[in-house]
Amino acid sequence: MHMRAMIGVFRRHLWAFLAIVVLVPACALIAIQRVTPRYTAVGSLIYEPSEYRGRELESILRTDPTTEAVMASQAEVLQSLKVSQRVADRGNLYANPEFNATLRPRRCV
Repeated sequence: MHMRAMIGVFRRHLWAFLAIVVLVPACALIAIQRVTPRYTAVGSLIYEPSEYRGRELESILRTDPTTEAVMASQAEVLQSLKVSQRVADRGNLYANPEFNATLRPRRCV
């Protein structure tokens, strides 16, 4: 008899249960779609070839010279402060409040 009572209670409140299951995710979806994205990204690539290699550019069948050592050295170049400084200068990141905390408006607590 106890199980029948539980099934009866569930049947009586089925619509309320289904409404919550449908309405809460629907409201969350609407809220997420209305919120403006806070972070967006735009990338720039700085490439300065050290020398021109005409034969390599003309050769379609050349092997790929990328090795772990080449990738490690390129990672070091990308991490250098000088490159970061140039990227910030070219992207005018100092004038953007998202990247420069001193330009952000202060929040009163």
